[in-house]
Amino acid sequence: MSDTKDTDQLDIEQAAKASETISSATKNKIAFALSPGMEEVLEKSGYKNSEVGDLMFTLQSASGTAKKAPALAFTENPTFSEASYLGLYKSKRQLIPNEAIKRIRIQNHLVASIVRSRGSMLSLFGHLRKDRFDIGIEVIIKPDFLSILTPEQYEKVIARVKKFEQLLLNCGHTEGLESQDKITLAEFIDAHTTNGVSFGYGAVEVIYDRSAPPDQDGNYPFFRFRPVDAGTIVRTVRKGENIGNNLRISAIRALESITGEKMNINIASLKDDKYAWLQVMDGVPRQAFTHDEMLVHNLYPCTDVEHNGYPVTPIDTCISSIITHISIDAYQKLYFQNGRAAKGMLVIQSDEVDQQTLNDVKLQFQASINNVANSFRTPIFGIGKEDKVQWLSTMGEGAKDSDFAYMYDQISRNILSAFSMSPDELPGYSHLSRGTNSQTLCLCPDSRVYTPSGLVRIGDVLNKEKEVNSLIWTGSKWAESKMFYTGPKEQVVTKTGNGISITTSQDHRFMAIGEDGEPTWKHQKDLRVGDFVLINKNAVSSKESIPSYNGKELTIEMMEILGWLTGDGNIHTRYYKNTNNTNNIKQIALSWFYHHEKEIEIWEKHYQTMIAWGLTPTNKRRIVSEEEKEKMRLSKGVKNVASERLTNHLYDTDFGRWLYSIGFTSSTEGKSIPAFIYTLPQEYKGAFLKGLFSADGTVGENGIVRIVIHDDKLRDQTKQLLLSMGIRTQLFEGNFKNDFGYSDRERIKIKAQTFLSIKDKKAYFEKIGMIQEHKQPKKEWASRSQRQEKAPQNTIAKYVNKILSGDTSSLSRAEINNLYTVINKNINRNLSVHKLIDYMKRCSIEIPSWIINYYAEPIVSIEKLGNQVEMVDITVYDDNHAFIAEGFVVHNSESNTEFKLTAARDTGLRPLILKFQIFFNQRLFPIMDPLLSKICEINFSGIDAQSKEQENARLQQDMATHMSFDNVLEVVDKEKVGKSIGGEFPLNEHFQLVLDKYSTVGEIKSNFFGSASAMVDPLLMYRRDPFYLQYLQLLAQSNPTAVKAYFAPKPFAIDFLKMNLEDMLEEE
Repeated sequence: MSDTKDTDQLDIEQAAKASETISSATKNKIAFALSPGMEEVLEKSGYKNSEVGDLMFTLQSASGTAKKAPALAFTENPTFSEASYLGLYKSKRQLIPNEAIKRIRIQNHLVASIVRSRGSMLSLFGHLRKDRFDIGIEVIIKPDFLSILTPEQYEKVIARVKKFEQLLLNCGHTEGLESQDKITLAEFIDAHTTNGVSFGYGAVEVIYDRSAPPDQDGNYPFFRFRPVDAGTIVRTVRKGENIGNNLRISAIRALESITGEKMNINIASLKDDKYAWLQVMDGVPRQAFTHDEMLVHNLYPCTDVEHNGYPVTPIDTCISSIITHISIDAYQKLYFQNGRAAKGMLVIQSDEVDQQTLNDVKLQFQASINNVANSFRTPIFGIGKEDKVQWLSTMGEGAKDSDFAYMYDQISRNILSAFSMSPDELPGYSHLSRGTNSQTLCLCPDSRVYTPSGLVRIGDVLNKEKEVNSLIWTGSKWAESKMFYTGPKEQVVTKTGNGISITTSQDHRFMAIGEDGEPTWKHQKDLRVGDFVLINKNAVSSKESIPSYNGKELTIEMMEILGWLTGDGNIHTRYYKNTNNTNNIKQIALSWFYHHEKEIEIWEKHYQTMIAWGLTPTNKRRIVSEEEKEKMRLSKGVKNVASERLTNHLYDTDFGRWLYSIGFTSSTEGKSIPAFIYTLPQEYKGAFLKGLFSADGTVGENGIVRIVIHDDKLRDQTKQLLLSMGIRTQLFEGNFKNDFGYSDRERIKIKAQTFLSIKDKKAYFEKIGMIQEHKQPKKEWASRSQRQEKAPQNTIAKYVNKILSGDTSSLSRAEINNLYTVINKNINRNLSVHKLIDYMKRCSIEIPSWIINYYAEPIVSIEKLGNQVEMVDITVYDDNHAFIAEGFVVHNSESNTEFKLTAARDTGLRPLILKFQIFFNQRLFPIMDPLLSKICEINFSGIDAQSKEQENARLQQDMATHMSFDNVLEVVDKEKVGKSIGGEFPLNEHFQLVLDKYSTVGEIKSNFFGSASAMVDPLLMYRRDPFYLQYLQLLAQSNPTAVKAYFAPKPFAIDFLKMNLEDMLEEE
């Protein structure tokens, strides 16, 4: 044994000397021949002679090309001489050492967050995927094998897959392992990813069951695999087996002494192995591994010969940014540790200052300002009358601490970019994705948006927080969003013809009608008076926002009563003496007022409703004296005063407090509509508005519905609440005019009433209506009660041209003439959006969704306020990147987070997942189960998985365009119903109309239902088109023989049926 050891040691020393000689000679471009005896030494060290000559073969061996089919190019620089532990392994060159990388990923919090985040993301694939909404791994049969497996074979493969899945989830066999040695697949992937992202490669040790007999090729059966510290794994210099053998023997002996157990490894069999990897600790090789024992997974391959075959890691590419990042962290840490940064010099001018005095002043000054406890203390010194103390700043002119903040953010972006990671993937770093202030879109904090809590100010949602996540209404659905502050911007107010307005920056984008008549995104600065912008039409509702009092949900009837309270009632609060806050309320009284003749039934109904809901109201009916009437005329400025008063009263402080808590306000503060009402279900909102308009609104003789609201805030809230139901209003602001005053009979100048008028009156009466009989719509109003919805002229012209260029057989001559008038005279007053949609439906022209889902309103004014305020913005996590603010359709944040996350996923996460999938399938799977790896593959699935809500939204869009019922079933993992019962029939209604118009029922059943006989069935030789059926009726009257002949069985029908059946059988 000792002789063998001495021989092996001699071989190592001689091999090292030979390698050094070759490297030195190559470096200095010296040609040489091998000395006598050296050939034998080289052969013992792993170099074998070949026909190409000693020198050439030696160089080929050094460059790794001495094979049957040698590669000619070098993968490493042959002039480098390895000084790593007698040249046993190849060290990194021109790259960051692994020891330094370990320190960086611990000490730098950003790199640590990136590495940890990537590991956590990939670890999500550490379990079996449960369904299509989940992320995980799937072991599937390869398509080529799936098509040829018999049912029996398929069952056997599935059974074997089930066993393999458990083996994979446990990272191999666990029999006989202690709990601390067991590892799950999720833990393995996390550790392996952390190593890979840090060092550029991960290392996996494959452990074989050496207690079992090897196979015919001498390979032991697989037992388990585990991650290894990749920072300790290095490439060997392939100079011979003996180096690795001796190292392996030493490692085995060391492990035996540590564990106290004998390792069952045949030392003699180690002589046949070839070791590719060493485990090095503190610069000393400790263990050697073959390619089968250590699977090194290179995540960032690099062909640069200068790097000795090692990958260039993200840390290597951004090391200067990391150093700067660490330096700024250290700077900020010192600033807060010392309490204050003294960037300057204290100059003392005195004839009596010696070194000791200077030292004392220095200690006193530092003690006064350093340390956090002294952050706000002012240093005080006593000096003589003739002495002077001057502070000279050493800060460069214009230098600011904010410069460091800007540099810090930019450096952070550089580091994130090196790792192909979006800031939005890391908690606490999403502000880096928004860029500079000039790159963001901005809204005023007072802008209101729909959340499940109602119509709320964005500033109130943020509530001084930098950013807040919330659901938001996009115009068609609720979507996840993030609200955040962006910085100061100049305000611009954009107002439309229906009286709504919004305050934004000039950079914010609106959905406006472009020159082609279609919606497009326009910056506010590009909008002009007269441009059309899109306004919310779809109703906003959320069941979550219905509040409860004492365990009882608000009912529709109670919503009507609260609406009446807002319109013709008041909430009066009495406080204890000398107090005026909600903690010292003595009593809250609520009052409702009704007309003494026309609203008696409503008065009684409301009284009974409140009792049924558990309240204790009182109802009063009182005669008004003449003295009271005169007083009312003079104080209220009214001409007529009712002789009788009907009221409901409720003296319930608890109920009043509850109303305050959900957003109602007292009459003295000014009435308001609580935020939660805006997102209530339609019937609740309708009931509230019905109560409000019935109490305080009017219906004119021509059917015009209007309401006079003096308070600007309440009037605006009413307008927005109607718009949340898809009902537009028009604001009429009262002008000054001459009229009679009420204190005397002289004509004086007074301001007329300001009121809201309902534009969509038909929709108002369908969705809301009035309680009183005398305010109900009359039949003669029907033709003029709806103010027609208009669209931009270029939109009208575009779709009128489409109608006229298509099949107009469904239109009358008068309707066609009207359309030509619209085009020729360039006017749109003869065609409303409602009429346009009707024509398009009748002519089978696809109607754009935006025409159905939004109003187009003209801009009537744009006003620059000239002041700057801290602005806000919103990022919406959906595919449309839009939301509703103040009723307008506005754009998502310019730097759309979803887009950025998708881009980061495509450039960072997706390639990483693909590399892991390839590694598992090509390296690990064949070792674990060689046979199954040929039939099946491991998929890392679910990175693009959608939520149920997202899938439903996408299916609703896709079903209406290009899907069949079977397509839908396939998407939702259900069994197809098949062609015979219509599984392949298209769900596109417009396509169905085309089929009905031009194809017979028999042709449709034959092509889409697979019915061969339907094509020749005379009873199915008709089209499901009203004009075709009308034509047949006319033809039957004029030429019945022709109709009979058309539907008579054809002579060739049987032959045609036979041909169809044969074709179908061939396809089967």
